[in-house]
Amino acid sequence: RLDRGHRALEFAVGGEVLVDTTRTPLPSRTPPSARWMGPLKVLARTAPNTYQLQMPPTLGAHDEINVARLWRCLRGPLETAPPPPVPMPDGGVEHEVARILKFRMRFGHQHLLVRWA
Repeated sequence: RLDRGHRALEFAVGGEVLVDTTRTPLPSRTPPSARWMGPLKVLARTAPNTYQLQMPPTLGAHDEINVARLWRCLRGPLETAPPPPVPMPDGGVEHEVARILKFRMRFGHQHLLVRWA
C-alpha cells in the first residue's frame, strides 16, 4: 500500500530531470545554493524507483538517484533565447517585445517574463 505523498513518476531515457539537493549529500551543497540542480540527462532506469543520471564528473556524487529526489524538467517556448535583434535606423539594434507576461521584484531586482514579437 502506498502512502498519501507517493508520486508515481516515470522518466524517459534520454529525457531531462532536475535533482533536489536539499536531502541529497552533494559536496557542493551550501546554504545559499539552489535547491534544484540540473537539468541532467537520464541514462537508464536501474530499478523501479531509481534512475541513472549523467552527472558532471567534477561533482563526485553517485549517479543513481531515487525518483523521490527527481523532478521533470519542463522547457517551454518562453524559455528559448530571444529573437535576433532588429536593426534601427540610427544603426543601433533592438529586440521587439510583444508583451510583458509577468513582473516581480525580488531582492531589489526586476524579473520580467516577456513574450518576444
